[in-house]
Amino acid sequence: MPPKLEYLIDNLDTQGKQRLIHKFKRILIEWDFIEKNKASFEQLSNREIEVIILVVNGKSNPEIAKALFLSRRTIEQHRKNINRKLQISRVTELNKFAYAFNLV
Repeated sequence: MPPKLEYLIDNLDTQGKQRLIHKFKRILIEWDFIEKNKASFEQLSNREIEVIILVVNGKSNPEIAKALFLSRRTIEQHRKNINRKLQISRVTELNKFAYAFNLV
């Protein structure tokens, strides 16, 4: 560990150490999620990733269709394919993928 980081950790108060431990636990949970879902995520096409980014940024299907110059039905099909490939059914689950794989 770099000396400066070691110094910072050693000089944290109890509450600071607890917050740091909590952060590390969240990182480990996210790492585990990424490892378990990497193969599913890698199945996505570039277009599907574009759609995910727009969905998690609050865009509706018609807004996404307009932004990507596609029909609303094509966007609906992309979303169905995304859900199938990632084995999800809710936007909240999609948000978890987007966050874990650095799409937001």
